[in-house]
Amino acid sequence: MVFSLRKHGFKELDSVYEETNIHIKLQKSNHFDISDDFKNKDPTEVIQNLDPDMKKKLKIIQLEYEVLLQMGGITVPEKMTDALWLEMLQFTTANARKRHYRYLRKTEVNYLARQQKKQKRMQENQKQENVDYTELQKNTICLFVRKKTMNNFYYSRLAHSMLFGQPIVFDMNFEHVMRPQDVVRLFDQFLLSHGSNKIHRDPFHFVLCNHHKDSYFQKIFDKNCLNRSQDEYLFTLTNQSYLDLYPHSDLVYLTPDAPQELTTFDHNAIYILGGLVDKVNAKPLTLAKAKREKIKMAKLPLDRYLKWSIGNKSLTLNQVVDIMLELKLNKNWPEALVHVPRRKVTEHKRKILRQ
Repeated sequence: MVFSLRKHGFKELDSVYEETNIHIKLQKSNHFDISDDFKNKDPTEVIQNLDPDMKKKLKIIQLEYEVLLQMGGITVPEKMTDALWLEMLQFTTANARKRHYRYLRKTEVNYLARQQKKQKRMQENQKQENVDYTELQKNTICLFVRKKTMNNFYYSRLAHSMLFGQPIVFDMNFEHVMRPQDVVRLFDQFLLSHGSNKIHRDPFHFVLCNHHKDSYFQKIFDKNCLNRSQDEYLFTLTNQSYLDLYPHSDLVYLTPDAPQELTTFDHNAIYILGGLVDKVNAKPLTLAKAKREKIKMAKLPLDRYLKWSIGNKSLTLNQVVDIMLELKLNKNWPEALVHVPRRKVTEHKRKILRQ
């Protein structure tokens, strides 16, 4: 369902506005609930079954997209799928759609860059296959270790952590307050966290609580991990709450809004991280949930050890996991907080921490 300016033109866009009596800032009454109609259905089928008002709104948005694409002032993706059109229906203002267009274009460019790197890497590997390393291998005392062998070693430690290691819980009960692009960011951060945990000397046992098989997070996981079974990642997915799995007295919710600081690492505690990307919604949701469930809470002692330079004091999920892994191993806050991005900390304070 793509509209071209060659057929419609700018005048057509104005006429559609007049006919429908809808400006580009569409009324909130025409809001499309993406959580009900998008996640578990075929996007093409959903578009075909839209009511007349939604189809009219979709036509306006598609014409708007063509105008922005031809004008070139606003960054928009070159290709729009039916799934992306459904995402655009949830936004009620032009500014919100423009922000999402920029996000989609950035994602598209990053994907194309990854594909080019992958193609280049395949070509380089093909060239190396034609090189005879037989004589070179005879002149070294180092044993050649394959990547598969290293992964087997890493996953053996993950398996041990699942049986005997300390759990760290991800609370996946915040998807309803996140935008689709925020859930994608959460998935990326979780994969980075899993990568750091996998190669660590003493990894955590990742437990994703309040997770549902029909969630958007699960859909993204299935889409991006087609070549591997979910069980191969060696972490636990459950729709149960952490309140049902662990003793209430052992639970500690890590939230940046907590009044108390985490001073020492407790190897017997079950630390909980909120599965939340709150770039838009800055409400203290994790604090409210911890209070509602009467769970102990704590925040990282950023103010005590770091001098902030710019930006807010929120950290991504993978950065918090890196800090907790380092703290678990060495129990040294200055070493653990090195994982805070350099752009957020003044260089002078950073040098003090390293000393």
